[in-house]
Amino acid sequence: MALAPGDLGIDYSYARPDLAEAVKAGAKFVLRYSAGSASVPTHPSYALNKGKLIGPIEFNSIIHHGLDIIANDEWYTTRVTEGAGAGTTDARVAASLWHYAGLAPGSAIYPSWDAAPVKAKWSSARAYLLAYAAEVERHGYKLGLYAGTPFLKYATSGAFGRFAIRFLWRPNAGSWSGDGLPYQPDVSTGAKRAALVKLALPKTPACLWQTGNYWFSKQADENLVLRVPVGSHLEASTPVPAPTPTPIPPVPPVIDGKEFVLDADAKVRFDRLDAEVADLKAYVRSIVADSKGQGHSLRRWLSRATGKNVDLTQ
Repeated sequence: MALAPGDLGIDYSYARPDLAEAVKAGAKFVLRYSAGSASVPTHPSYALNKGKLIGPIEFNSIIHHGLDIIANDEWYTTRVTEGAGAGTTDARVAASLWHYAGLAPGSAIYPSWDAAPVKAKWSSARAYLLAYAAEVERHGYKLGLYAGTPFLKYATSGAFGRFAIRFLWRPNAGSWSGDGLPYQPDVSTGAKRAALVKLALPKTPACLWQTGNYWFSKQADENLVLRVPVGSHLEASTPVPAPTPTPIPPVPPVIDGKEFVLDADAKVRFDRLDAEVADLKAYVRSIVADSKGQGHSLRRWLSRATGKNVDLTQ
């Protein structure tokens, strides 16, 4: 089932919470991790990051439990500020890992700027993200972003460039965002979640809001869907149904000149049409012949004018 505003999900890195319990608690999706360039065993930082990496077995287990998957990519908190070269290498490795895990082409991968989005770093972060976008696009994926609201707003603007980001995730750190959204809001009912979505939409361009609430004894963070699509696996892997064409009534062919057998309704309509045609013929005859059935004066005039016998009753 497609995600909708007001749905809840969780993100976790090194923990592996009980997915069946997550579903019972109302989760509709999970956000899981790659670690940029450190996602491959040959990287010096791989040992420190391998515990948070997703693989095919976990990926399939998440789908088996009826949950959607959103791809997050984070090596360390400020990696996004390190320019185009870092963006290209991180994206190449992350896209390969997510492809191996099973992420559908067309999904988004969200690199994370998990620190205050200071404006002095915006230029280098932009360079990283544009390079990242170009690389993941080559692998069939799209660009997402986890960052504070001021940078999210910049990333959706025309000033950002042709890869202006559509899939956005707002962190639980209000001090990074300054958008006035509450920390750890009450999401216990559908009505309360709907009210939070309404509150958030004019304040942040994010699709996802990390609320600050925790699940599984702080092993997982809670996230609320604000806008769709979010660039998830199931969004990308579910084919959009083709529009149903308007049926064209069949035109029956003439076969060997034989008359078709009509059903009762069609026969009534054709009989009525025959009667109307007969009435029309009688009316035409009445205007070209006198009361005795003799030719009308129009016939006589035309006969004299043409020198031929004109019969208007036929």
